[in-house]
Parts: sequence; structure tokens; C-alpha cells
Amino acid sequence: MDNQNYPDNQQQPFRPPTYQPPTSQPNYGSQQPAQQSPYGMQYPAGGPQQPMPKTWQTESIVMTVLSVTICCGIFSIISLILGIIGITKANGVKSKYMLGDMIGAQNDSKSAKTMVIIGSVFLVITGIISIIYLVLMVMASRGDFGDILQPQY
Repeated sequence: MDNQNYPDNQQQPFRPPTYQPPTSQPNYGSQQPAQQSPYGMQYPAGGPQQPMPKTWQTESIVMTVLSVTICCGIFSIISLILGIIGITKANGVKSKYMLGDMIGAQNDSKSAKTMVIIGSVFLVITGIISIIYLVLMVMASRGDFGDILQPQY
């Protein structure tokens, strides 16, 4: 072995390179930490750009509860399903807003509004059909249809 590169012809022991931590945090694109509002809610990175769209959560819950309460017929079941979808979309509005996805939050808000409107229409139809059915049953039990139901010879 040729030890000419070392002073006094002595071999130097192998020393692995030591790790030096970075002096500052790396900047991954333009991500910034979320800012804290005075009420404890975190705004999306860069602060609140626009106000949060309406969630329609209360309306969706009320429609779902009324659908379960009325629960007569297929229209009530449809409004129940639409109410559950509306609640899910309403929850998506806030979470997408907190992530800074304003377009997604606005789309979920529009979807929740549509579910509430369509479900409410089906709920009103169910209510009208239930009232008509109830009136007809009361009239039938009192015998008000006697001459209509009797065959004419």
C-alpha cells in the first residue's frame, strides 16, 4: 500500500460524513401555514380571501327530520335521501373552505341548496297527498260515498 498522501506515513481512520441539519425550513412551493382567527377558527393559507358560502346544513337537517316524521309514500323517502345527501354536501362546504378550495366549497353549497329545494318539493307533494288521503278516508268511514259506490241498475 502506498501511504504517500498522509503525513508521517500514518493511515487516517475512516470517518463518515456528519449530517448537518438545514438552517432554515425549506419552502415547498407557495404553501404557508394557516392563520388563526380571533375566534379560534383557522383560515385557509394566506388568510380568508372570500366569506364562506352558505352551508344549507340547518335546512337539510330540518327537511330530513320532516321526511322521517311524515314518512308516507315514496316522495317522503326521496326527500329523506335528498336530505341526507344535502347534509353531506353541507359538511363538505366548511371542510373545503378550510382547505382553501373556494370553488369546491361553492359547488358543494350549490349542490346542498339544490338538494334542499328538490327535497322540499317532494315533501310538500307528500303532505298534499297525505291530506287528500286522510280526507277521503274520513269521508269513506262516515258513509259520504254511499250513493257513489252503489251500482246503478
